[in-house]
Amino acid sequence: MARLMTLLLVVALLGVGLLVYVQLDQPVTRVLVRGQLDGAERGQVQNAVRATLDGGLLSADLQALSDGILRLGWPRNVTVRRDWPSGLAIEVEKPAVIARWRDAYLANDGRVVRLPTERTGLPRFECSLSEPRRAMEIFLRMNEIAAGAGLAIETLTENLFGEWSVVVRTPHRQELRVHLGAESTTERLDRFVIVYRQQLAERIGEIEVVDARYDNGVAVRWAREEELVAATAATRSESI
Repeated sequence: MARLMTLLLVVALLGVGLLVYVQLDQPVTRVLVRGQLDGAERGQVQNAVRATLDGGLLSADLQALSDGILRLGWPRNVTVRRDWPSGLAIEVEKPAVIARWRDAYLANDGRVVRLPTERTGLPRFECSLSEPRRAMEIFLRMNEIAAGAGLAIETLTENLFGEWSVVVRTPHRQELRVHLGAESTTERLDRFVIVYRQQLAERIGEIEVVDARYDNGVAVRWAREEELVAATAATRSESI
């Protein structure tokens, strides 16, 4: 008799537990996405949740939901939690993008990501040989040098021979291409910056291209003359 009573009690408890589970496992009716995201990015996250969600709020596999969002490619960290009585709260962290990389973007953690929204005003990397992370490191070093003269790198290019060049933008929104070669690129850019400050800043509109692939100076192709004119050594103040 005691065993029967115990069995009935267990069955009753299981029934109550099942009833509570069913009551709690309500359909998800609200998905709250937090993070510094734009409308298109939030839409992608919500669509990923809908595609992965299987079951009600209590039976939802939170890890599977998180993995489904991460498969979008651009999120860096994702946290998913239940938001009673019928919602999901999702926190999405995305990396900052620092440049265009072919048909995608290069994030500050070295990953190449594709975003649902076009980003403008970013420098462009056109690298034939180097991996994204190396290109990012080179850019950061060069852009720091350029910024010291009020210049910003708009394009970083590496050709099939491993030779680098940059297009810099001046404070007056003018652009200038500088060839740096395959070696000692930061030293050559620094040399160009010295010559730019001393002699070229007021004549940018007259310059077609600058060649800094020299040991002691730079060469300038003047737009009107269309000929190379040897520049002075970077540390001198002689005229070009």
